[in-house]
Amino acid sequence: DYRVTLRGLDGLLPFSITVDQVTISDAKGPWLRGEKFDFSMKALDLLATLSGVVQVEWLRMKQLSLIRLPEPTKPESKKEKPSTKSGKPFLPHIMVQKIQLKRIELGKAVMGKSMAFSLQSSVKTAGSQVNAEASLTDLNHGDDAFHLRVAYDMAREHVTADLDYHESKGGLVAGLTGLKDLQ
Repeated sequence: DYRVTLRGLDGLLPFSITVDQVTISDAKGPWLRGEKFDFSMKALDLLATLSGVVQVEWLRMKQLSLIRLPEPTKPESKKEKPSTKSGKPFLPHIMVQKIQLKRIELGKAVMGKSMAFSLQSSVKTAGSQVNAEASLTDLNHGDDAFHLRVAYDMAREHVTADLDYHESKGGLVAGLTGLKDLQ
């Protein structure tokens, strides 16, 4: 069982939501914590949800900390009855135009050493074209970063992508793979 705790929930639901702190805990205590969460969508974009697309202007967070991995949940012993429903469940498409996580912390229990990153991403649409960019930067080694650019032409069903990665000695990939001199 998990417990979700929200502190400082405010805003004009569902258009603008702010949360000072959100914590997810299990029997051993907190394992995920987010601080200063901010979400926004335009009132007119709510009408677009009727077509099955939710347009989110931004999703921002000052800090997201994965302290440790959660404890695995125990499967329920109850036997599930086969579903008599037909068809696929409906989930709306969600388009988030901008995501900004100023600080992402991965605890020592998760990665073997404490790590900190920032994430910036944006998506722009025009006609049948979707363009996305994302950057993940190591806050302990400012030059270490992933940069991803993707373009999707829905009319032609064609995707192009460009991924750049720079790592200094002893950076993320070297640390995860145990290779000391990866360049």
